[in-house]
Amino acid sequence: MAGIALAVIGGTGVWAALRQPDGGALELERPSPEDPVLAVLAPEPYGFTPPYANPELLAAAESGDAEAQYQLGLTIVQRHWERGEQRRLGEAAEWIAKAAEQDHMRAQLVMGGLYEKGRGVIQDYESALAWYRRAAAHGDPQAMARLGRMLRTGRGVEKNLVEAYVWLNLASARGDPHAEIDRDRLRRMLSTEEIDRAQDRSRHIDRDLPHPTGPVQPLPLGF
Repeated sequence: MAGIALAVIGGTGVWAALRQPDGGALELERPSPEDPVLAVLAPEPYGFTPPYANPELLAAAESGDAEAQYQLGLTIVQRHWERGEQRRLGEAAEWIAKAAEQDHMRAQLVMGGLYEKGRGVIQDYESALAWYRRAAAHGDPQAMARLGRMLRTGRGVEKNLVEAYVWLNLASARGDPHAEIDRDRLRRMLSTEEIDRAQDRSRHIDRDLPHPTGPVQPLPLGF
C-alpha cells in the first residue's frame, strides 16, 4: 500500500515522496518556486543561479541591452535578497548600474535605492540623491517622492523644505499616494509665502517633466 514519506525542509529544498508497494519511491512535483511560503522555508540550493537559466536574457544583457540588464539585475535581487543571499546584491547592482548609465529610468530609481540603503554598494546618500534626480528628470514619481524626502531630512543634501514640497507635489500629481500624504504633512511646516513659492515652482517644473504612462513594474520587496 502506497504511503507518503516524511517531507524534508532544509537548505536544499522541500520534497515529498510516495512510497510504492515495491519499496521504491516516486518524488512528487516540487512546489512552484514563486510560492511565497516556499521562498521562506526552502531557499534555492547554494550555487543555484536562476537568472542565468534564461540564456536569451543573459545574452541580451551582455550585448548591452539596457532593459535586459535591468531585468537580469532585478531578477537577482528578487530571487536572492528574499532568500537571504545578500552576497548576490553586488552582482545585481553591477547589472542595474549598466542599465542606469544608459538612462533606463527604473534602473536609475533602483540604483538610488541601493545607494540610500547600502545594499550591494557602499551606502552613499549623495550618490542616491544623484540617481533619484536622474530618474525624476525622466518623470518617475517614486524617484520624485524619494528626492523630496531626502530634501526634507537633509540626507545627502542641504535641508530644504520648500524644495522638498515641490518634489513631493510633483510625485503626488503623478499618482503617488504616499507622496501626497508626505506633502500635506510638510505643508503644515511652511509659511503661506513658502507654500506659494513651492506651488509656483512645481508648476514651472511640471511643464518640462514627462508624465510616464502605462503599468509600472513593482520594485523588489524592501526597496
